[in-house]
Amino acid sequence: MVDVVDGKLAFTLGRPTPNADLDEFFTGLPENLFAEVSYAAENAAATVGDHIAKHGGVALVIDYGEWDGAGDTLQAVQNHDSVNELDHAHGDADVTAHVNFAAIARAAGAARTEGLAPQGTFLQRIGINQRAQTLAGGADKNIIEEIGSAHHRLTHPDEMGTLFKVMAIIHKDAPLAPGFEDDVEPPE
Repeated sequence: MVDVVDGKLAFTLGRPTPNADLDEFFTGLPENLFAEVSYAAENAAATVGDHIAKHGGVALVIDYGEWDGAGDTLQAVQNHDSVNELDHAHGDADVTAHVNFAAIARAAGAARTEGLAPQGTFLQRIGINQRAQTLAGGADKNIIEEIGSAHHRLTHPDEMGTLFKVMAIIHKDAPLAPGFEDDVEPPE
């Protein structure tokens, strides 16, 4: 729980309360493991999935996270550095948590979900290398360096290339969405 301790926000222990929603999502996890649920993300995925199931289309979910969403992923970042989440709850830092892609897939309902591709793999499959080459063609040295740096940041495994994941929400009868070829099926 979050409480005020010595005039500051602090994490504290509270009495456990039964929660059927959490039991459904986190069946089989070990005791004392952190697990997070975002009802807002699930509600958004349900709305998008319902719309796609009725009308067609594709939605891409691109963010950092994992398939199961287990673990303590709450974090705050300010000026590219990690900071205490509760010290910056008033808005001068980005406070986020990793996406639980399995929960998004479940919430999408009658729509189909595809993949959980690393961002770098997905972008390469849809042509980022060719696009970067086209943009760099004929550009001056500074622009070419900026394009190379941006490409590296988006695709390299040590940058956003594996940290960020991509999943598609698509109509159940639609063909395979571009970028989700080969081995990017979500875990069972």
